[in-house]
This record gives sequence, C-alpha cells and structure tokens, in this order.
Amino acid sequence: MDRTKVKQDLVPDYRRLLDEELARRYAEKGEQGALLAIFERYGHIVLGICYNHYSNAMDAKEATQKIFIKMSEELKKTPVDKFKPWLLKAITNYIAWNSTNTVPVKQNRIISHSQLEFEEVDSRYEDENVAELIYTIIQRLERDQKECIELFYFNKKDHILIANATGHTPEQVKGYIQKGKIFIKHKVQEALRHVRP
Repeated sequence: MDRTKVKQDLVPDYRRLLDEELARRYAEKGEQGALLAIFERYGHIVLGICYNHYSNAMDAKEATQKIFIKMSEELKKTPVDKFKPWLLKAITNYIAWNSTNTVPVKQNRIISHSQLEFEEVDSRYEDENVAELIYTIIQRLERDQKECIELFYFNKKDHILIANATGHTPEQVKGYIQKGKIFIKHKVQEALRHVRP
C-alpha cells in the first residue's frame, strides 16, 4: 500500500471544513492547520476592517495580528456556535477597547441600527454586535460630527441644546448628524458584507 496516500488520507483538508469545525478542531485538539485555515480565510477581511479604522498600515497590521492572537486564546476558552458573528464581535471589541481604553460598549453608549434608521440588518447578527460596531465607527467620525452624534444619541440632547453647547447653528448640527449617520451606515454595511455567510 502507498504510505504517502495513507498519510494524505489521515491529514484533513482544512480548506473544505466549515468555520465552526475549524474552530472546534483548534479548540479541542490544538490543530494548528485549522487555525491557519481560519487565518487564510479571514485574515484579509480583518486587515481590511483594521485599515478602515487605523490611520496607518503599521497599526492596522499590528491590530490584525493581535486580534488573531486574542481570537486563538478565546477559541480555547469558549465554544463557538456561529463563527462569523463571533469574529465580528472579537474585532469590534478589540478596536473599541484599544480606541477608548475603556470597556467597549456600556449601556448608555449603545445605539441600535434601528435608531439610526438603517435598512433592516440581517437577523443573524445580534443587535448587540451591530451596536458595538456602530460605537467603534463613531470614534472615527470627524470631530464636529462625532460631537453632535454623541450629544444627540448618548446624551439625548435636541438640535437647539447641541447648537448652544457647541457654538454651531441648529442647521449645522442637523447636517453633522445626517452626514455622520450616512458614514456610519455605509461602514456598518461594508463590515457586515465582509462577514456575511
């Protein structure tokens, strides 16, 4: 019997396995090939999201490496039922934590996609995950847009109060909020397209 063929039959073709099976094999058996297959499948996606967030390529690459290191640690601790939403949450948690140095999403800092009048977001993605993603994107808005969005959604201020607090006119406030919402919506949809099954 051809020993080479027998050996090949014993080595799984990781490229054919589902994400959840790869995660399980790495978590339970420490199969490095499974982890490498996950990286090959999603490395460019994670890097793309990091490029959208960080101002330079070095930071984006470093964040990508750290996300995968953290992900490999978490896979051994917690079973993963749906890999892609779990990966999105891992990315947004990392970016939010490292952008703010605080816990990624607090109760008073959650904005749902429905509040921002988004189109319906795929029901496979929990609202909490999308809220975390929205929060990280808000950190990237231009200063005036970020300030108005945060005062309007987090502090529940109306346009007049925001105008008084910032020195902008109410019309400018409306414009900043509208442009901010458009930017957030675009980035959320872009991120979800990357991880959509």
